[in-house]
Amino acid sequence: MKDLLGVVTDLGDTVVWIAPAPYLAFVAEATKLSGLSASLYGLIFAGDGRYLLDRFERDEIDDEAYVSGLETIVSARLMPRESYWQAHVDAFERNEPVIALYREVKMKRPDVRLVACSDTDRRRLPWMLGLVGLHFDGHVASFMCQALKPDPKMYAKACACSKAAAHELLFVDDRETNVAGAAAFGMKVHHYDPQNPRRDILLRKTLESYGLL
Repeated sequence: MKDLLGVVTDLGDTVVWIAPAPYLAFVAEATKLSGLSASLYGLIFAGDGRYLLDRFERDEIDDEAYVSGLETIVSARLMPRESYWQAHVDAFERNEPVIALYREVKMKRPDVRLVACSDTDRRRLPWMLGLVGLHFDGHVASFMCQALKPDPKMYAKACACSKAAAHELLFVDDRETNVAGAAAFGMKVHHYDPQNPRRDILLRKTLESYGLL
């Protein structure tokens, strides 16, 4: 099997865990709802809240339009804005095993390009990259492409950042729809399943099989 030239990896629930408790706690304080309640989570991350976030992540609306829209959905003022935005970005934790694997890839194969490819907004991307502390050779985000995975625009941009053809790259993501989209685009793929207790072992095996470790 031919060695690959790059790894294109998702961030949320792959390199970092999505950990929204502090964010929900901030919104809960404004709405007087329990930060762990299904109702609050659903308001923000499903239905109209999901649609609003998708638009923000595609850069179709600006910061103020997003927060104002969210205020309408949760029926509360999210103030002060500076505190809201701090809570908005502080919603992730490092996934140490995956970070260690990618660091090992860069040590063994310095020529391999590591590119982040994430559905996220312009506020959260720099926070996640800083939290991870890896040397990424490039990054692609939905707000840059005005598209969400599995839109081919995301994969095309990732190939350009990797300076490699699709078949020379391994794509890693926690969502099967995104993995299927990358495979259709011509990439080698690996589904990183957060629910699988062997997820890190399986990722290592895939990296090894393509000469990346």
